[in-house]
Parts: sequence; C-alpha cells; structure tokens
Amino acid sequence: MKGKRYLKWFLFILLCLNPPAYAEVSQILHNSPILILNSYHFGFAWSDREQETIIKGLKKRARNIPYFNEYLDFRRFPPKYHEKEVISLLQKKYKNQKIKLLIVLDDPALELVLKHRAFVFPRIPTVFCGVSEVDEKRLKRDGLITGVVSLWDAKESIRLILRFHPKVREVFVVHDYTLSGLAIKREFVSAWESLPETRRINLSYSENEKIDFLFRRLKNLPSESVVMLLSYANDSTGATFDVSEITSQISRICPVPIYGHAEVRLGYGIVGGKLLSPEIVAEEALNLVWRILQGEQAGKIAPVRKNTVRYMFDYVQLKRFHIPEKYLPPQSIVINKPVSFYQANRGLVTTYILFTLFLFVVIFLLAVILIQNRRSTLALQESQAKYYDLYENAPDMYYSINIHDGTIMECNETFLRVTGYSKEEVIGRPVFDFYDPESREMAKSLFERFSETGEVRNAIRKVICKDGREIYVSLNVSAVRDKKGKILYSRSIWRDITEQKKLEKELEALTITDVLTGLYNRRGFITLAEQQLRQAERTKEGIILLFADMDNLKQINDTLGHKMGDLAIIDVATVLREVFRKMDIIARIGGDEFAVLTPRVSWEYADAIKKRLKEKIEEYNARNDRQYDISLSIGLSYYDPERPTSLDGLMAQADSLMYEEKFKRKASPF
Repeated sequence: MKGKRYLKWFLFILLCLNPPAYAEVSQILHNSPILILNSYHFGFAWSDREQETIIKGLKKRARNIPYFNEYLDFRRFPPKYHEKEVISLLQKKYKNQKIKLLIVLDDPALELVLKHRAFVFPRIPTVFCGVSEVDEKRLKRDGLITGVVSLWDAKESIRLILRFHPKVREVFVVHDYTLSGLAIKREFVSAWESLPETRRINLSYSENEKIDFLFRRLKNLPSESVVMLLSYANDSTGATFDVSEITSQISRICPVPIYGHAEVRLGYGIVGGKLLSPEIVAEEALNLVWRILQGEQAGKIAPVRKNTVRYMFDYVQLKRFHIPEKYLPPQSIVINKPVSFYQANRGLVTTYILFTLFLFVVIFLLAVILIQNRRSTLALQESQAKYYDLYENAPDMYYSINIHDGTIMECNETFLRVTGYSKEEVIGRPVFDFYDPESREMAKSLFERFSETGEVRNAIRKVICKDGREIYVSLNVSAVRDKKGKILYSRSIWRDITEQKKLEKELEALTITDVLTGLYNRRGFITLAEQQLRQAERTKEGIILLFADMDNLKQINDTLGHKMGDLAIIDVATVLREVFRKMDIIARIGGDEFAVLTPRVSWEYADAIKKRLKEKIEEYNARNDRQYDISLSIGLSYYDPERPTSLDGLMAQADSLMYEEKFKRKASPF
C-alpha cells in the first residue's frame, strides 16, 4: 500500500512539472487501450473515413498505444430495437478492460454513452466527433466528456444555391429519420428561416417513407427545383443503403441539381457545396485526444465548435447543369476535371522531350570535344609548365618516396629551402633520417600501415633541419598506383606548422594561467589536481590541500588603491612560491583566494607547512618596505588514500576551516 501511495505522489509531481513526461510514464505503467466506438457499420463512408484518420493519427502521434474498434451498427439496426443487448454486450466485453480513453464517432454512439454512462464505460474520459449539436448541460453533468461539434455553415450552402440558381422556386430536402439525419435537418431549417432571401422559395422535405416513393418524388420535381441531400442512408422499412450507391441512384433519377453537406457523396452525382470533411473533423478530435493523453482532464476542456468544411464541386455536374467555374468561391476544390493531352500522356511526352534534349546535348558535347581536342596539345604544354612552377614554388614541401626502401626519389625547392639540405643530400636518402628519434619510430610504423591503406592524413611529426633546428610538420601521404591497383610509389607533403604549434602552446598556457600572478588559475588548478588525485589513488600516497584567503585586501584597495591591491596579491604569490616545492600545484582560484595542492605527503606535515608559511609571511613583511602587511587565513584538508574523497570534498573542507580561522581572527581582540 505504501508503495502505491508513493507511486501516486511521484506521478502527481511529474504531472505538475512536466505533463508530457507524465503522459509517457502513464503509457508505460498502464498500457491501457483506446476504444473507438463507431455508431455505424464497416463500409459506411463517413464514419469509415473518420475512423481511418483517427487511427492514422494515433499511430503517428501516440506511440505504441493499443486501440480497439467497436461497431454499433445503428444504421442497419437502430438502437430502439436492441439497445439493451448492445449495452449488455459492451459490459461483458470491456468489464475487465482498463480503457484509457473512449472516442465516440457520431450522434448515436454519443447518445448511448451519455444515456447509459453509469452502466457502460464509467469514469472513462471521452472524446466525441461527427456530431452537429450537443446538449451542454448533459455534457457538464457527465463531467468526463469533450469533443468536436461540426459546424456545417448551412447558411453559406443556401446562399451558394441561390447564387448558382437565381430562378429556383423550390428546394427539396432529402434526409432520413435517424438521430444524425434529424439533427442536420434542424440545422438546415434554422439557417433557411434566418435568411430573408428564402421567403419567396418553397421548402419541402422527404417523408419517412420507402425508397421507391422517394424516387418517384425526385423524378417528378419541376425544372426550377434544387435538391439538398443531407444525411440519408435508411428508409422507413429499416433498409440501409451504401452512401455512394444511393447517391448515384438519386442522381440518375433526379433531373435537377443536387447539393450535399458531406464530402462522402461528392463524385457520385451531387454538384457539391460547402461540405463537411470527416478528415478535418477527426483531426480536430485527435488534438483533444492528444491533450487528454498529455494529462488534461476531459471534463475541463470545452467542446470545440468549428467549421470543418471546405468548398468542393464535381466538374461533371457543373457542366451537366451549366454552372460556370467562375461562379465558384475562391480556393474551391474541383474533382473530375478533364485531363489534358499532356496529363493523359505525360510519360510519353516527357520521354520525347528528354530524348530530344539528350540529342541536343550529345551534339553540343561532340562539338565541344572537337574544339577541346584542337586546343588540348597547347593546354597540356601550358599545364605542365604551370604544374612544374607550382610544384617547385609551392609553400609546402613535396617529395616522392620509394615504397620498397623508404628513400626519397625527388623533392621540390621548398623542401630544400626549409630544411637547408642540398638536392644531393636528399635524393636517395631514407626519409626517416630527417625525423627526430620519437617521430622516426612513429614514421616507420606509419610506413608499414601505408603499404596496406595507401594513405596517411594529418600526421604530426618533428623534422630536424640541417642547421639543427626542429620544425613541426603535418604529414599527408597518398599512393600512386598502376592499373591493377598496385602501389608504385608515394607522394608526400610536409606542411610547416611550427608557428601554429607554438601558438597552440601559448594559448593552452593562457587558458590555465592567472594573468596577474603567473600562477595557475582555477581551471588549471582543478585540471592538475584531479590528475594528482587519480595518481594518489593508484600509488596510495597522501595529499595535503591548502586554502588561503587574504585578510586585508579590501582595506588595501579602499585606502591605497587597486594598484596596491594587485601588488599585495603578487606578494602573496611570491611568498607561496618560496614556501612550496616546484612539484606542488599553486593557484590563484579567486580574487583574494589561493589554493596549494602538495602531493606525496602525510598529514603529519600539515602543522609544519602552516608554520613555515606564517613564518615566511612575517619574514616577507619585515624585509619589504610596503605601506601594508600581507596576512592570510589558512585552512588545510587531507586526502587519505585509505579513505579517498573527491576534489570537491577536499576543497569544501579546506574552505570551511579557512573561514573558521578568519572568523576567529575577527572575533579575537589580539
């Protein structure tokens, strides 16, 4: 029980600090599935596209979260006939499943959850989509639900019809009597009644009747009519129709333009309109799903009300009813446009164009080659002369080596000028003779590897010149091979990097040296001290660390000026150099703070070191005619190889003892 309580507190803290991190932990600990509750059956276009978009989004966004699909099939089998059986089945199937999140698609599934929340999916956060209207009070009472209310923009769809068909006298609305069908009808009627320009037009509706009766009504519509096809997939007998098939049938029978409210009917006989997109609806729902998976509470997220529509039209129907494309709203999407000759034969046309271009390129290249051949002899001669001049006067030292015995076969003038040797002293001599002993051994090893790899890159070596000077060179070697790949000889380059190496050493010294005193700075001290501690751990030798802080630097700065303060700091550095050994690491680690690390000593020497330092300070003050005396507060710590500690620990201990001594001095009147 305690372990679970601690785990809950741990997760709560993670949620407060980083909700995304908490979501990841939640996934690992619970690994519960997401359940997608589909109102309809597999093959119903609208919900299929919603579900497909959600599943793709889950796989893309929420890694490794399992999910289930549950089809309620309420189109073919309305809930009023078997709702109890559905609830009983869902209870049995998911009683022992720890569902992470419930996603409900369309009105029937949402109504089922809201109505029977106590019996099925209690306490499970829920996201709905594909719903055109909701009861806000019911959502608040539930407390676990949010979602996307799809706003169709029926007003703009009506205005579109009136703009395309200014002489229209009747709009015939086709809808079924399911929850979704009645909801979308109410939205359309509300929009219709709010527009004054519709008063001259008769609005009629399909009845809850058999499909044959609807077909007769559609077939006999007068020429100045328009059909608005809303949600229709069932007739009064309970028969269920495929969306694409029923739309195509209605289009073939109906002599007047048909408009719709959903994209799933486009391409099957409707002109188009401002159509609801199941993909846009599902994407908006996915955003809410992701927020809940990140840790937000579903009941505290307000439902999203958004136009999930876009203008889409069918080119075939536009032409059928003589609607010019120029009348379409901006950014409209038109499907089934006729394909141009190029689009229909893109591959053939592209191949022909590319082949023609290829022939032109070949002819052009042949002409260029002929011209180049005429100039090649002259260019080759000029190139050889330029190459020889570049080779001899290059800033780098070039030479070739016989790979069998390592002797130099040729070299350029720069090689002779830099090293000071004559050509007779170089040609035929092993290249190893020009290296210092250490570089010579490394060069021999590289020479053996070169026989296998055929190259050497940026090897740093030291070369001895004829006058005894030592220079650093960067060595690069490449192989010259025959047609079979066998190495004939090598081309080598020495680049003089002596000044660069000198600058590197100077820069390295600057990074670890205190400019004022010439001692090591904090960085240099820590680097070298860490090395000494590692060595002491291996050799089992003790180390004493001394921390010293100047007692009166502020007073000197305030009364005598900062130049005198700097001089006092330099005096302390001088005293430390006189007291400690060359092997000891002496550093100025702060404004008036110094540290000394003395390796290879035992703790018994601590008092002697402290005494010697104080005596040297007194002696220094006595023999120097300064306007001030230097004084140090000192703290010592010891690295015991039998009980090793870190450098930070040693420094903290010495620092504490140093300030303890400083405090005692301030407190003492003498």
